Amino acid sequence: FRVVLNGIDPAWISRADPAAAASLRASLLGGGRRLVGGVFRLADEKQPLMWLEVARRTVTACPGTVFFHAGDGALADDFARAGDDLVRAGSLRILGRREDVPALLSASDALLHAARHEGTPNVLLEAAHLGCPVVATPAGGSPDAVEEGVTGFLRDPSDADGLCASLVELLQDEARRAQAAAAGPRLVSRRFSLDGMVRETLACYPFLGIAPSARA
Repeated sequence: FRVVLNGIDPAWISRADPAAAASLRASLLGGGRRLVGGVFRLADEKQPLMWLEVARRTVTACPGTVFFHAGDGALADDFARAGDDLVRAGSLRILGRREDVPALLSASDALLHAARHEGTPNVLLEAAHLGCPVVATPAGGSPDAVEEGVTGFLRDPSDADGLCASLVELLQDEARRAQAAAAGPRLVSRRFSLDGMVRETLACYPFLGIAPSARA
């Protein structure tokens, strides 16, 4: 079988106005120095409690880091209870459902995604396009959306230490973070363009024994 990657139109992912992104960043950071996002549904397969554990370890290893989570789901109450210590310490903002995800990602230094099962997470593509480096797990199509060591890092879903170490490396190495941020848009353009999706789809027709239409 052949895999055809999704094609996305970058125009759908609006870059935040720099001034607006800076204002949003300041409001989330408070007195912190680095901002890490999490944008996912609060469901078991997304491992929200693992995400919190990695956040907790990262705050210890890299003081001044502030995390936020945007999203809702069946585990919202459990998530809030488990993250209460981080909220009280000023290290976690629980935002609920948001409509300004591109602005949140534009304001962030990195994105943490700790899912156990996935399709191809749109948020990883959005983060890459917006220049937000990613630390994620190789669940589902995530390896297609993250170029290991280039646009971010992939670590096992059960490896809290590895996820934390990779995130701390990004947060503490400004040059590495800048390189990853610059590589993200190129990855999305190369692997997930609309033209590429159309070409790969049409290439499947001879493989299936069906000639593509002259109008295709």
